[in-house]
Amino acid sequence: MTILAIGGGAFDTDQPHRAALDKYILSLSPNPNPKICLIPTASGDSLLRIAKFNKATEPLPCQPTTCELFRPPSRDLEDFILSQDLIYVSGGSSYNMLALWRAWNLDSILKKAWQQGIPLTGTSAGANCWFRRCSTDSFHGELAAMDCLNWISHDFCPHYDEEEARRPTLQKLIKCGDLGRTLACDGGAACLFHGTELQQVITTHPLATAYWVEENGEETPLEPKLLIP
Repeated sequence: MTILAIGGGAFDTDQPHRAALDKYILSLSPNPNPKICLIPTASGDSLLRIAKFNKATEPLPCQPTTCELFRPPSRDLEDFILSQDLIYVSGGSSYNMLALWRAWNLDSILKKAWQQGIPLTGTSAGANCWFRRCSTDSFHGELAAMDCLNWISHDFCPHYDEEEARRPTLQKLIKCGDLGRTLACDGGAACLFHGTELQQVITTHPLATAYWVEENGEETPLEPKLLIP
């Protein structure tokens, strides 16, 4: 049961300096040529997001495919998801994504995939979703707390070093009680969970990592493993 929560970046041709993260994601599957499914719900199934994913995976040893909900699938959704070796959820609106997942029962299907040992990974909204609560800009672009799937009983904040407002806003959300102890993750870094336990932080840049931000606001950086490009 594996979840890789990414603070920012992955399968994005605009960020080639983070390509080592793509290879790391593929290594989560024992299959040397894994079937990896992009779920781009958070971006409204953006054709640009899908094109970037396909271009990024083109030179890699994998079999990419996409699960789109805005263009309703004709196939059996559960059979399709459970036939994959890896699931990758891209970023966008956490709120809209979870609402649509629940409408299609995709949240329950993904939980079954996770319990059956299919690694789940994602960036931004695709990282937020697995946690109890998150910091999100889903509401008119203003950062706020939001309830998520609660498979991992921690709170989460992505883009910690990438967006100027993330750090001070997280402090405010914790101070007012909207979020509790929070795992905050920089862009280019990712948090690897086995089951619901944090095992390791990995990073594509020596200055990027993740932090525990305590309920008193104290910030503790975690020692990451640097991926070699």
